[in-house]
Amino acid sequence: MQSFTSTQRALSVRIPERFLQKASATISSHYFREYQQEFAAEHVSLALERWLDQHVDLVLEEVTELLTRPGSDEALEFARMLERLEAPSMDVAAETVQVTTEELHPMFSGNRPLSADRLAAMMGYFASKGIELYKTKLNKLLFYADLTGFYLTGRGLSGAQYVNLPYGPVPDRFEDMIDHAVGTGAVETVSIEHTDPAVRLIKPGPEQLDVLDDTDRRILDWVAENYGNLSTSAITDLSHEEKAYTDTRRGERIAYAYAQFLKKLPPKDII
Repeated sequence: MQSFTSTQRALSVRIPERFLQKASATISSHYFREYQQEFAAEHVSLALERWLDQHVDLVLEEVTELLTRPGSDEALEFARMLERLEAPSMDVAAETVQVTTEELHPMFSGNRPLSADRLAAMMGYFASKGIELYKTKLNKLLFYADLTGFYLTGRGLSGAQYVNLPYGPVPDRFEDMIDHAVGTGAVETVSIEHTDPAVRLIKPGPEQLDVLDDTDRRILDWVAENYGNLSTSAITDLSHEEKAYTDTRRGERIAYAYAQFLKKLPPKDII
């Protein structure tokens, strides 16, 4: 069987070997599983390189969108590389920069450290407004409150990180956060008769945490007025249409910078 080495490849694009190996293995498995065809690993790798070389324009068209998408890991890594090149004290010879979004950009938490108490107080405040609250709807109200706060003040209200999940944006570790809210007395969860025990109504608790200021409350009032009367399905559908959701991938964290693109924004003078 003929063997192909990198010196025999006359391609215009340098493709990392680790990518070729991983992609080739996946493609080989696909052809064997779907078509019962088994190809030599060298042939799969070479064919993949040639295809990528011929279609490099297709791939490159995605690059500018990928590297300018607010908050994507790729955009953040690229931004850090630029920062390292601009800073004279940095080692510009480094080929790769390994970063995490937490250490790189506070935009994922709205320029505020996570406060479980503030998030609990927000839950209790919404519940006290007489809104029929279930977990899915509460998730969306918290999302709109934090991003609206960021739009108005440059800071979110809670410091929560939001994640793109099937039912829309959800605060990271939401179950832990609601358990904390119940534990502090900010909210109570009530089982609904004749329904799944997992479906619980969220009611105001006996202890409202005094951690919100007047600006926070004005923002929450605006969100309650504009989103509180929506049904769970309506607010879920609306959140799916937001750029913060459509421009991020499943499981990806959502940058607060998307606040400026919300379909409904308050006047700046409400605070």
